[in-house]
Amino acid sequence: MSSTLFDRWSCSCATSSGYKKVMLHWVTSAKKTETRAARLARLRQACAAGERLR
Repeated sequence: MSSTLFDRWSCSCATSSGYKKVMLHWVTSAKKTETRAARLARLRQACAAGERLR
């Protein structure tokens, strides 16, 4: 995964570059593919709701 993946949906979620970097690391640091997919889905849902994950 790369920052390009994050940029695909980040346009709908106005956040700082620092937050994007932390979230990108959180998603890509998962060892299992299933975990990465679940984290990305959770991040997309939060973004769509206008929320930030902590």
